[in-house]
Amino acid sequence: MTPQDDSLHLQHVFYVRVTADGGSQDFFGPYTLEVGCTSTSVVLTDNPAFILDVPKWVGDPLTNIYNFALPTADRAWCVILSNVIVNLDGSAWTLPAKFDDCSPQPCNVYDLVSTTYPEVVTFKVKTTFTNTQEQVSPQATITITCGNFYDILESGPTSGT
Repeated sequence: MTPQDDSLHLQHVFYVRVTADGGSQDFFGPYTLEVGCTSTSVVLTDNPAFILDVPKWVGDPLTNIYNFALPTADRAWCVILSNVIVNLDGSAWTLPAKFDDCSPQPCNVYDLVSTTYPEVVTFKVKTTFTNTQEQVSPQATITITCGNFYDILESGPTSGT
């Protein structure tokens, strides 16, 4: 069996009819032919080098903060099209912008918008493969903390006399 269009990502279910000498017939199946990158034909796997925690200091540089270790597909024709930062439930990022746009896609090195204040940024990365097959990463966290090398000085109003 050969699909008419093997560029489509489909699952074809078919039966085989066998006719024996003498004319008796029987059907065998169903059989399944997977073509392309489908949820039943490919296994997507998180990269074992995935980074869960990134510690940063207030005032650290903003570039190359998070290097996303790309997931893999067990079929060479299922390629990565994009990687985007998402909420913990896998939905589109809805919080204030924490990351600069990562381009061109597929990109995997992210820059932060700011390291001015201490904060914890928790997120996941959604990877889209050929035929909209998606893999959502485990949770990752960037923790921005104040270092002990800063001095905090107290100042008050000064008297005019």
